[in-house]
Amino acid sequence: GGWPHMFRSAEPGQRTAEKIATTVYYDTVNFAKRLRGLVLVAVGFNDESGPATSVYSAYNSIRAPREIVTALATDHTVTPEMDQRVRSWLARQAGREE
Repeated sequence: GGWPHMFRSAEPGQRTAEKIATTVYYDTVNFAKRLRGLVLVAVGFNDESGPATSVYSAYNSIRAPREIVTALATDHTVTPEMDQRVRSWLARQAGREE
């Protein structure tokens, strides 16, 4: 989920110097700018696995054509509305409007 979410755990050994050094590059935002194909991102505002702050940061770094599907009251699950948006997006990309 990106900085600072990866250090939420209070377990011993979570905040090591090595892990902190890794966060310099190991955040999805650093890889998002390398995407070249069409991108559809889905985000739930209550998602603890991929927090919306990290998802939007990565989304805003994407240089390729992109769209985002937002679900305000959703966690790390897909709602029927999100599923329909994804299916419609895929149909548009395949040239078969839904």
